[in-house]
Amino acid sequence: MDEQRKDDLPVADPGTEEGRNLIHQEAWDTLPHDDVEQQIHEHAEQLVDEKELELSNEQPEQQEGQPSPDNTLMIQAFEWYMADDGNHWNWLASQAEHLKNIGVSGVWLPPCCKATGTNDTGYGIYDLWDLGEFDQRDSVRTKYGTIDELKACIAALHDHGLQVYADIVYQRAI
Repeated sequence: MDEQRKDDLPVADPGTEEGRNLIHQEAWDTLPHDDVEQQIHEHAEQLVDEKELELSNEQPEQQEGQPSPDNTLMIQAFEWYMADDGNHWNWLASQAEHLKNIGVSGVWLPPCCKATGTNDTGYGIYDLWDLGEFDQRDSVRTKYGTIDELKACIAALHDHGLQVYADIVYQRAI
């Protein structure tokens, strides 16, 4: 972005929709766009293979009293100010039956990899390949737990017919 255009931009206020859109657009403009989707797909497949994760979003058969595949509800299973206690994967696994019973069909997980510290929500990426397995940044666990707890959480959600969506954040490594 040249200096002329940079000076003409308004200051983005993240408290407004217009400000959030402007911040998003500025961030998007900084990303390379050549083959990014293909690179993300390849990295995700490599991570799934290396960590022996099961990632499947097949639509379950419709059961009586449950939403049809064209009427689904995905819940964001995290928020910005969650406790830094490493228990999120265990808690979320314990909620699988309840989520299914209230009509949730998909669960959006927070970034699973090691961040700048256990207090980081997951967007300050430190190591994309460490899902709570290695002693780095003064901890083995991530903010949400260990890799084994993550695998158990995904299995519990799948066992209840819930789809699982991972928030994979590329191009933000610190």
